[in-house]
Amino acid sequence: MDLRYFKSTGNTKLQSIHKSSWIPIVLYNSSAKDANSTIVKREDIDFEFIVESVTYVFFTSSLNEAYYLTAIFNSAAPNKMMKDFQARGLYGARHVHKKILDIYYPRFDAGDETHLELAELSRAAHEKASAYTASNVKIVTLVQTMR
Repeated sequence: MDLRYFKSTGNTKLQSIHKSSWIPIVLYNSSAKDANSTIVKREDIDFEFIVESVTYVFFTSSLNEAYYLTAIFNSAAPNKMMKDFQARGLYGARHVHKKILDIYYPRFDAGDETHLELAELSRAAHEKASAYTASNVKIVTLVQTMR
């Protein structure tokens, strides 16, 4: 089972999301010059995982919302917009953390055609990336050694 911490009525609780759960999980990185986001559909993976401290997670009951958010997070515009207030190191911008969330983008609206189009583009990109990783021997070998 996956572990999820959340605050409820002032107490930290531990809740588990079982493999049979249909809840799409949106992940994005905290440490890099740009946000990188993906979706985990829990029923699609056959091993346990924990969202570690350098990753942010968002649970939603809508797969279209999950795809919409990854389209936003992976696009160039919000990543460029956050550069002025992002931490800088020797090699430039770093540490996305919650800065990507400071950029305005509309809350997902299932009735908004533009939101649905972004979700569909993101879904297509996820399918292409999945097909590529499934056919890439080096990636398949790496995943097999991690199990």
